[in-house]
Order: sequence, then C-alpha cells, then structure tokens
Amino acid sequence: MPTHGIDPFTAWLAVLAEESELQLDPAGLSPDALAWLRDVRDGHGEVPPPYLAELVLARRTAVAAAALARLRPVVERETGLPLDLWLEVEQASEYDPIGSARLFGEHVRSPELEDARVTVAEAVQTYLASRHRVVWPVCPDHRTGLHADLTDGRAAWHCRPGGHHLPMP
Repeated sequence: MPTHGIDPFTAWLAVLAEESELQLDPAGLSPDALAWLRDVRDGHGEVPPPYLAELVLARRTAVAAAALARLRPVVERETGLPLDLWLEVEQASEYDPIGSARLFGEHVRSPELEDARVTVAEAVQTYLASRHRVVWPVCPDHRTGLHADLTDGRAAWHCRPGGHHLPMP
C-alpha cells in the first residue's frame, strides 16, 4: 500500500476505518487499543479487514473476560449472591462476520477495556435484576440504583438523581 508520506500504521488504520463490519473507529480508540492494533500490525503485518475479524473477536473476548473477572468478586461480596454468569463466544458466521462476545444478552463490540467494563456492568445489573430482583449497586447518598457509563474515558457509576459519578471497581 503506497503511503506517500503517511505513516504506514496510520494508512492501515484508514483502511480499517472504512470497513464497517469491523466496527473499529481508529480516531476514537484509546492509546491502549491503538497499541493493541500496532501489536497486531507488528506481529501479523497489514492484515486485510476480513482476516482481522478473528483477532478483533479475540480482543473483544479478552477485554470482556477481564471486565467480568474484575467485577465478579465485588458483586459477590456486596450482594452475597453467586454471580452465575459466563461469557458466551460465537465464532464468525455469514450472519455475523466478526463473531460475538456476549454476556447475558449484551454484546461487547469494542476492543476497549473501559467500554467492555460498561457493557459487562450493564449485563451484570440486568442479570441481578431479572434473576434475583436485586438492584446493584446503589448510591450511598440517594439510595437509588446507579447506571454504568463512560466518563472521561473511564467506566464509572452514574447517579442520575444526584448527577454525580462514582468509580467503578
């Protein structure tokens, strides 16, 4: 691929950005996700988008598993309930060309750990509410359920009545 003065990595990212099935927007990726893509390029070369799908699924699965591993002991300690929730991975198919990393119906679509933490937290909350009728976590000030969101690039708990954020474990 001729780059005409453009950094080869940047040129490759531009090719990836045009491939909608990958759902990668390099302009919006964190330094961690960009470092992962650089490692992919360094280890595999300029992988064409169709062949990159397997690596994207592996990354999504890894960040989802890390997010769940981080949240599981906190949930179990704070609720007293076992978190019988497991990551489901479906390989690529004609219907889903990348494949899917899913947790209780929530799809992890980002290679970003912080995005995955929000998605996993939402899945855990849905699971606890539907299976155990438990609202978790609860704002200590307002006694209402908190909502997972991304704040300044970090996963956090948002208290809607109070308009403030609490750090997510």
